[in-house]
Amino acid sequence: MLLDWCAEPGRVLLLVPPYDMTSESLPKGWRALPVDTEWEAPVKSLAALVAREVQCRIAATLSSPPSGPLENPDGVQLSMLHRKHPSSGLFAMTCLPVWSLTLLERASLVRIWLNCWVDLAGTPAVSAVNDEGGKPDKLSDDDYAVLLFLCGRDVGDEDGLLAGLSDSPVFSVEAGYARASYGSLVRRGMVADGKLTDIGIEELQNSPYRAYADALRKGLDRGR
Repeated sequence: MLLDWCAEPGRVLLLVPPYDMTSESLPKGWRALPVDTEWEAPVKSLAALVAREVQCRIAATLSSPPSGPLENPDGVQLSMLHRKHPSSGLFAMTCLPVWSLTLLERASLVRIWLNCWVDLAGTPAVSAVNDEGGKPDKLSDDDYAVLLFLCGRDVGDEDGLLAGLSDSPVFSVEAGYARASYGSLVRRGMVADGKLTDIGIEELQNSPYRAYADALRKGLDRGR
């Protein structure tokens, strides 16, 4: 069941219109109904930009309205979320057509809006060992992205990593995943005090990203 998948911290399943409201994967009691009241979203918000294209509202039980940038306009429920428990990931549904041509030139606004859902889902649970023999799990793509970003860099700590990634035109790792990867890499001994250890460097040298890591390190050396 999709709702069980969403129970893991850091996971988000966001439904966007059009929907199949007969799906058994939906939380019980969730419905999409025609908009039957006037509403107005904050100026320049994503909801305001696509207001004329919104065709339905959400009626749901066992749900919560999102807050902050995702907050619903007064008088209408356009987005809702469901959590299995307070620290779980989330199942969410929105009536906003985020695929609209109106938003074609507003990619950054859509990205910020989507990132808000990811932030609400919390930090993914990271396991340093698997269930078969206690061997370390393979590194994820996000783990390698963090290792590559740290090639030749000393970011100091986790906050420095997040700040650096947010300004990077090359690396794109969501804050929650970057935080989880950093903690995992520290526990594995690949990162310490905001920089790669010998173990981390060796991991990259033995990975498919070796040439990329060497190029990044040389580029940073030339820039100094």
